[in-house]
Amino acid sequence: MPSGQPPRDQPGHFSTRSRHYSTTLGDIRADRAEHAITDDVTTGRLPLFDEDTVLVISEWHYVGRGFTPGDALLAASLTGTALPSPSAARGGDA
Repeated sequence: MPSGQPPRDQPGHFSTRSRHYSTTLGDIRADRAEHAITDDVTTGRLPLFDEDTVLVISEWHYVGRGFTPGDALLAASLTGTALPSPSAARGGDA
């Protein structure tokens, strides 16, 4: 059997057989998430709160309405519709 291929009795991708190894992908994900939070707290990017605290950051600013010219072009090309006239885009009479 060529090297690098799984044995015939354990076919498939390594992640589907992770229970045969010393750790699971769930454990790796949990460790990665814990490390990311610890790193953000120790570097000052995230405040230190109790574990059951929910941090809600919400600050809204009005930046306009409608599509940017590039977004309008993309939307028109994807939907097959015509681009709106410049006066209609500004809210004026056509």
